[in-house]
Amino acid sequence: MIIGMAAAESIPTKPSLSFMSGGVQLDPPQPMIPPGLDIYHTISLDLTEEAYIDPEIAVTRAIPYGNFTHQKLDVWTPLVSSESKENRKTLLPVVIAIHGGGWEVGYREYVGFMARHLCSSSNQNFQNQVIMVSPTYKLGLYRDQMWPQSRDDIIEAIRWVTKNAQEHGGDPNCIILTGHSAGGHLAAAVGLDPDLLLSRGIEPRCIKALFLVSCPLGVQIRDWFVPKNFFDRIKEPFVRFFDRSFRKRMIPMLRPVVGIDEGDNMQAIIATLKEASPLATLKRMNHKTKQKLPYVHYTYASEGDFGTCGIHARRLKRLLPKGRSEVMVLPVTGHLESHFCMQDSKCEWYAALARVLDEYAPPPK
Repeated sequence: MIIGMAAAESIPTKPSLSFMSGGVQLDPPQPMIPPGLDIYHTISLDLTEEAYIDPEIAVTRAIPYGNFTHQKLDVWTPLVSSESKENRKTLLPVVIAIHGGGWEVGYREYVGFMARHLCSSSNQNFQNQVIMVSPTYKLGLYRDQMWPQSRDDIIEAIRWVTKNAQEHGGDPNCIILTGHSAGGHLAAAVGLDPDLLLSRGIEPRCIKALFLVSCPLGVQIRDWFVPKNFFDRIKEPFVRFFDRSFRKRMIPMLRPVVGIDEGDNMQAIIATLKEASPLATLKRMNHKTKQKLPYVHYTYASEGDFGTCGIHARRLKRLLPKGRSEVMVLPVTGHLESHFCMQDSKCEWYAALARVLDEYAPPPK
């Protein structure tokens, strides 16, 4: 997740950036891509262009999943004949892939390239085959606040899958949530809150696993303080709770989540950050409820990723029941590389996903 983009409103998008994907204009319109995300934007779309011409997969684009204009999703499937589709007895697992972009920008097309390995039968390192769904969600563009609408969008996308997956050959009772950066945060915020899902009429057990990539699991002020040495660890409690300058630096960076700091709404901001923090949700959860949570796999880059990734991964592992989580450190450098490395079918992430799917939905013999 690239944070600190609140001031990017005045920075124009580079003229060279394309806002087309597969010959279709990207939607919804985003008139700017902040510096640092232009590479993420360009490479992701270039990789997805190759997926559109892959002869082994098909995509149905811009399917509405709710009443808001931004609530659209793409469904990627293995390419099979109509006869084979009718005769197929086994429903495939559904992977809901949520794009990143700092909560502020991004398109569902950023993750389309993963369908080449998830849906195609030619990937020798991933024999399971799945249906992949990639939704658009509310973004914190300019002065907009994305939370909690973005979270609610993901819930509605899950609801759509539970009602419509079978039409595309997917199993509505075998869903995997995955996301990179801001997308991973949203996957965790929904997937690790079974009470929230139940309150919206969704059976939490339909979500079998979360595959979270380089994402924050806590967005409270305390979650962003990364001790660098022994003395930092000693002063950490004081910085987390009393250093107003630290809060002043962090609140603008979290603007897409909490909205504009009006000066007299700090308590509301703090409450929003707590609500949007999966780690805080887990801390409030009793052991019996935790036993019912989906399996959680957390991945981040070995070098150059956000300093919070390793810390949040360790906190997650401590809060979840033993044997219900796994942490994988990818041999890549950079926050964006943990996303781009999935263009390689040999990426260890796919092998980890295959192991989990073998338990819940083993491939047909």
